[in-house]
Amino acid sequence: MKKINVFKKGIVIYILRIIPAILLLVTGTAYAVIAADSGIPKIVVYGGDYNFPPFEYIDKNGKPAGFNIEIIKAVAEESGWEVKFRLESWERILKEFKEGRIDITDMFYSKERESFANFSHPFTILYHLAFVRQEDSIRVSSLQDLNNINVLVQKDSYAHDALLKVVGHKNIIPVDTEPEAIFLLNSGQGSCAFVSRIGGYETIYGHGLSGIIAASFPLLPVEYCFAVRKNAPSLLKQLNVELNNIKTSGRYEEIDNYWLERFRKAPSFGEAVSRISWILAFLVSVTASIILWVFSLRRIVRKQTEKMRGDVEKIGASEKKIAHLNRTLKAIRNINRLIVTEKDPCVLIKNACRFLVAPESYKTAMIVLVDKNGTPYQYCQSGFGEGFRSMEQQLNSGKFPPCYVKCLSQGGAYIISNASEECKGCCLRDCYPAKKMMCSKMEYGRSVWGFIVISFSSEDINEREERLLLEEVAGDMAYALHGIHAERARRRAEEKLKKSEEQYRSLFEETKDIICICSPKGKFVDINPAGVHAFGYSSKEEMLGLDMEKDVYWNPEEGGKLKRILDKDGFIKDLEFEMKKKSGDKLIIRLTATASADKNGKIANYTVIGRDITEQKRIGQQLIQTEKMAAMGELVSGVAHEINNPLTAMLGFTELILKTNESIDNELKQDIGKIHDAAMRVYKITTGLLRFARREKPMKKKVGINKLVEESLSLKEYHLKVKNISVSKSLQENLPEVNADTKQIEQVFLNIMNNAEYAMSEKTEGGCLTIRTSLEDGFMKIEFLDTGPGIPEKNIKKIFNPFFTTKPADKGTGLGLSVSYGIIKEHGGDIYAENRSEGGAAFTIFLPAGEDHGK
Repeated sequence: MKKINVFKKGIVIYILRIIPAILLLVTGTAYAVIAADSGIPKIVVYGGDYNFPPFEYIDKNGKPAGFNIEIIKAVAEESGWEVKFRLESWERILKEFKEGRIDITDMFYSKERESFANFSHPFTILYHLAFVRQEDSIRVSSLQDLNNINVLVQKDSYAHDALLKVVGHKNIIPVDTEPEAIFLLNSGQGSCAFVSRIGGYETIYGHGLSGIIAASFPLLPVEYCFAVRKNAPSLLKQLNVELNNIKTSGRYEEIDNYWLERFRKAPSFGEAVSRISWILAFLVSVTASIILWVFSLRRIVRKQTEKMRGDVEKIGASEKKIAHLNRTLKAIRNINRLIVTEKDPCVLIKNACRFLVAPESYKTAMIVLVDKNGTPYQYCQSGFGEGFRSMEQQLNSGKFPPCYVKCLSQGGAYIISNASEECKGCCLRDCYPAKKMMCSKMEYGRSVWGFIVISFSSEDINEREERLLLEEVAGDMAYALHGIHAERARRRAEEKLKKSEEQYRSLFEETKDIICICSPKGKFVDINPAGVHAFGYSSKEEMLGLDMEKDVYWNPEEGGKLKRILDKDGFIKDLEFEMKKKSGDKLIIRLTATASADKNGKIANYTVIGRDITEQKRIGQQLIQTEKMAAMGELVSGVAHEINNPLTAMLGFTELILKTNESIDNELKQDIGKIHDAAMRVYKITTGLLRFARREKPMKKKVGINKLVEESLSLKEYHLKVKNISVSKSLQENLPEVNADTKQIEQVFLNIMNNAEYAMSEKTEGGCLTIRTSLEDGFMKIEFLDTGPGIPEKNIKKIFNPFFTTKPADKGTGLGLSVSYGIIKEHGGDIYAENRSEGGAAFTIFLPAGEDHGK
């Protein structure tokens, strides 16, 4: 009786072995078209046992080989994957698989392993056998028989887990691989090796271990599958599809025949016993049947006929079910193709309804889309005809059919077995040509995108399968709608970003203020055209290569101070900062700057907005100087008049004494002459002061400025030549005349040339005086450029002050430039001094051209 039970168990296991393949063939086509999913890696890592022949092992050339390896390679060819094989100890592979570093491995299915793995459809059923040494005469009929012997088993394998549950840790000897368990048993260690049937025979036959035999019936049957890490449902889905494809194409059968066919021809001890038991049981049953046939032939025929009739009915129902399932899978395949290509939600749901009804898989189909508030806004149907108008009105008013409300409350697909009874509150009840219907919400993540309602009339369908298929379609549709919505949102965001960038770029390019971005290393990252122009460079690219500390900062120490403030406070507002132009001239900027940090809190760059205030500062300084000179002129005027009163008396009396009193001796006469000369010197000084204070009105007439330059230069020509100073003239021709007092303007020119002569005479090699005239914005521009040592920065602001001079006391009074300043202002012009970048000083005079000022 025990052998007969083993025989029955073998038949049941064989049937279980075929069923997964049939299910894979039937259900696999449902996933023939899979939308592109970012969850599938470009490179798939397969991990397996380095010594588990014939399924997977490292061959003599050091390359992965075996049944599993060839299957995965065939799957990779179908799917376009790039597979990276890693064959190591099963303990390490299992650990890295749990950690997510391996995408696919092979594994026996168990309920416990579902906690960390998703399993593919099983591709075979494997048994386990207890192998012993032939001389030990040990026989095993169940796992309990292994309780009192030392058992060699692969560590962390399915067999190991099963033995731990039955016999515990005692007497179990864990090893790295199944072949190692056989080898150790052959060498005299342990009493039994409990390994997979095919793996055990592969090791015994491959190494000629004739002393090892199977001591049990086939035990521990288990589904052999591929396992995918838990967080990769898309990878599992495509793996199942491609396994089905290679089964359909015949590639799977070729690989299976090459690696495993020989093991089906070589029965184990348990199988041999089972077959012998089957033959004996068959002979006994035939004998008994013949005897019974003699006595009850009619009753047997009747029973067989009834059984055959039932079988025929079952086959017919199965054929109808398969036909319906094939039509449904075809509709789902068409919908999957549509999901990949269609980007319009309206067209998507319209064609999906048509596909669900077209192959007659379902009688009617309705798909309704809802917005984020749960309000219906788009719907399509197929199969209802004119009777759908009442549902249109209901949906337009924001009301849903009762089936959708129930579907929302319970989750998953909602099945109605009798629509005529259960849908009494629905306006479509009379439109359903079928009794059964289902409703499923289209949900992705936490968002509900709508729902699908279908009806069907087949009485023999499997409601569980239909519900799973509809939930699959609803999930795919929700994913597609989510993708369309995300794509549209992305495009809107890109358009908004593009518009914002264009506005920023327009502001950046067209503003007259300086805008630049600088790196912490002192380099320009970007700068606008106004900035390029302000610094005097020809292009932005030329500035991007500059070292700011060396080429841009007027004072590098101030640049370092500016950076420290920005790094500390992150912001600077309205700071006046001195920079350097390409020409070497000073550029004064009023700037506002901010420091921007990266995600780690480290300064990434500085954004600077500045305005060129160089001219503004110069004009401001001139205004200050003008006010100062005006105030000083008032003071000087009063002082000069007070001095002139006694001075006139001194000059008059000394001249009178010298001319009328001839009896004065020569010594006294010389002393009175000295007094007269000193008084005359003071008189000249006061006269100059009065000119500075503009108390004497000039006598103006029209005169050519070039002529005045030439006449003034003729008076200094000899002195300049003696001091080895050359003169370079650049006098623009055809200039308009100016209204000027010739004597006063010549005095101004002479004063400036005297200063230039004195500055350049300090150099033994002499120098060069350049005089230029031009017309600029209605003013005559006269420039005097020397090659002397220049004017100290601290003296530039005081150079036009009365009595200010750097010459010795016997070389000047300090009134020359102050008098010149007063003369030019009286003529309605301007005068200023500055240092040249190439060395020396520059005096610039502006006089109004062609106008009469105060004649």
